[in-house]
Amino acid sequence: MSWETVKLASISKNIQTGPFGSQLHQSDYSEHGIPVIMPKDLLNGHVSEASIARVAKDHVERLSKHKVEVGDILYSRRGDVGRCAFATKKEKGWLCGTGCLRVSIDTEKANPKFVFYQLQKSETVGWVEKHAVGATMLNLNTSILSDIPIELPNLEIQNRIVDILSAYDNLIENNQKQIKLLEEAAQRLYKE
Repeated sequence: MSWETVKLASISKNIQTGPFGSQLHQSDYSEHGIPVIMPKDLLNGHVSEASIARVAKDHVERLSKHKVEVGDILYSRRGDVGRCAFATKKEKGWLCGTGCLRVSIDTEKANPKFVFYQLQKSETVGWVEKHAVGATMLNLNTSILSDIPIELPNLEIQNRIVDILSAYDNLIENNQKQIKLLEEAAQRLYKE
């Protein structure tokens, strides 16, 4: 089983920044509408809705090239540049925010989830941090992301690895939900 090292750009359909501040103003945000994913929303490989910003549907249509698709990988552009999340069906149609970068993988060349797992490796996060620019706050751009080295086996092996790791991810997520329910039950019992 031989793995080859390729640059992220060679297996991507698109690597782009979110809309610039001149395209999406603070006044465009509202309490209701379509979620806009910002770097603060990228937590533990997932998109958190806890404090997510929203915009009206007309802004999303105007900025349609920034719409998130299933399998996209979203990166924080500033600060904690190793922070990224994998877009699921839930986030489809949401907007990639100003402080994020969106990577769309070519599924004929690589499994997007496999690439996401590769981007989570400590060696890869270290590479990204080393190549990010900025003295006081690290910054990423499309050129830096394009050059990230990714180790790839053939697609069949990628798919098998994703199946195994996804099963573990699901177990972890279910256990975390059970722990949360048990903690809530313990708190209610304690109050009684």
